Amino acid sequence: LAEIKAENERISVIRKKHPQISQIVGTEKRIGALKAVPKHYEQLAPYAWGRVMQRYIAESNAKMAKYYLDKIKTYPLDQSHKDLLQWAYDELLENQNKPLPAPASLENVEAGTADEFLQKLTEKHKHKVIYLDIWATWCSPCRSQFEYASNIKAANKDKDVVFVYLCVSGEKSNWKNLIKKYQLDGDHYFLDKSVYQSLDHKFNIAGYPTYMILNKEGRLVERKAPWPNDTENLNSKLAKYAAQ
Repeated sequence: LAEIKAENERISVIRKKHPQISQIVGTEKRIGALKAVPKHYEQLAPYAWGRVMQRYIAESNAKMAKYYLDKIKTYPLDQSHKDLLQWAYDELLENQNKPLPAPASLENVEAGTADEFLQKLTEKHKHKVIYLDIWATWCSPCRSQFEYASNIKAANKDKDVVFVYLCVSGEKSNWKNLIKKYQLDGDHYFLDKSVYQSLDHKFNIAGYPTYMILNKEGRLVERKAPWPNDTENLNSKLAKYAAQ
């Protein structure tokens, strides 16, 4: 770790000498711009690729993570950095080999309107409060909230509350892998673009993540429900609607 810290400090000094590189938008263009300062290209390029690789690891995209890992290994990078990236990739594969959590149901929704989907959902969970988590595989704030899921569910396990996840953007394989990684039990739906557009038109979804609450009659009662990390507030809301 001390070696990594020292190397990062050296890289930081180089970046300050060449601020124009940091201002270029797009990783591929940045890497190309590094060639304008060949003295530092061999040092900086693998770190830029490493950041891209880490993004794909966060999204559970093993194919692209492996592509950049192999690319990074062609550079004279400090072995401790290579080991760290290899460990991150190995952990990704380990998470992908986990079984799906129980109970968990996964379904692709390829056609229909928002009203049709919501009707199906409320019929399945009659007389239940539904907490909707609308997310995307590439959305870092969405993924960060998964860390709080188990505590929220434990606090509401004896109440008439169900947790439903709507993935509306991203790769389908990453969707399944992230469910495994975070061991997210509950109902999971991967919405086709047309279905999501209908849902967006109905609820005017501002961005990801978005959280909503449907009461026991299937009526939307919280368009901007508390996030999972707002644990106390969310539990209070769920308890209120569950008691009605």
